Amino acid sequence: MRLIGLVTLCSLLCAASGLSGVSGRAPASGASQAPPVPTFSPAGGMGACPYSVSLTDSDSGAVIFYTTDGTEPTLLSARTTGTSITVSAPMTIKALAANLSGASASVRQNYVCGTFTSLTLTIQTGSDDARADSALQAVFVTGTGTTTWCLKYSDNGTFQSCAKQQPGVVWGVSSTNTSTVTLTAPVPPPVPLNGSTSLTIQLMEFPRGSETHDNWDLEGFTLMGNVSNASPNFPTSAEIWSVPHTHGTPLSPGNCFARFKHPDGPLSTVAFPLSFHLAGGVFPVYGPVTVMDSDGPHEAPYCK
Repeated sequence: MRLIGLVTLCSLLCAASGLSGVSGRAPASGASQAPPVPTFSPAGGMGACPYSVSLTDSDSGAVIFYTTDGTEPTLLSARTTGTSITVSAPMTIKALAANLSGASASVRQNYVCGTFTSLTLTIQTGSDDARADSALQAVFVTGTGTTTWCLKYSDNGTFQSCAKQQPGVVWGVSSTNTSTVTLTAPVPPPVPLNGSTSLTIQLMEFPRGSETHDNWDLEGFTLMGNVSNASPNFPTSAEIWSVPHTHGTPLSPGNCFARFKHPDGPLSTVAFPLSFHLAGGVFPVYGPVTVMDSDGPHEAPYCK
C-alpha cells in the first residue's frame, strides 16, 4: 500500500511540470522527508481589496496545493505556479506542500476586504483652468448611500457642500488637485463594484461683473478608497476608478477628457458609472462617461 501511495504521489507531483525538483526529476538534493508547511505572505488579515497573497515553501522541490473556499487541499487541488493569489472578496486559503517523500499538514489563513473609511480624489486639469469664483463638488453613490463633498469652493457664492469662502481657490492649467472625504456610512470595497455606484463631478458658476462663463478642462483623475484599520503589511488604499488609466493610452499634458462649460443655470457635470462588465468575457471595461452641459449629454472624451 505504501508503494502504491508513493507511486500516486510521484505521478501527481511529476505532472506539475516546470516546477523545480518535481518536473520528471528527483526532488531537491537530500529530500528524504515531507516538506514543512507553506508560508503565507502576508499572513492573514484585512486590507483594501484587491490585494495579492503569495505562498512559498522552504523546500525548493515542493509543490504547493491550495484551496480558497476553506476546504481541505489535496494533491488534486490548484497548485501555485509562481504567481500570487488575488483576494477580491473575503477568502479562507488552505494550503499544503508536497514532495516525492510525502505531504505536509495543511495550514490556513483568513483574508478580509476592509470597508472604506475615506475617499481620495485627485484631479488633473487640462489647458483651461477653473476660476476662483466657481465651485466644484463631487457626489459618490453606492448601494448603501451617497457621499457629497466640496472639491473647490467659490469666493462669490455657496453651492451645497461648498460654502462661500474668501479668498477663492483656483485650479490652474495643468495642475494636480487632491481632496479627501471621510465616509460617514459603510461603503463596500470596489470589487465587485455595485451596479448603481457612480461618481459625478459638478461645476456651479458664480461669475461677477463682466466675467463670462468659467470653462475648465478635466484631463484625468484617480479615485482611491482608503481603509483606516488595515492590518500591518496590507494595502491601505485601492483604486476605484482612474482616467486615463482605464481608458488606454495616457493623455498628453494639456489634452482634455471632459470639458465643463456654460451651465446657464443647470449644473455642468461629468458622470462616471463605476460598475464594470466583462467585454467578451475577457477584461473589465468602464463607461460610458456622460458629459452634461448646455448642449445636452455627450459621451466622453468630449471637449468641444
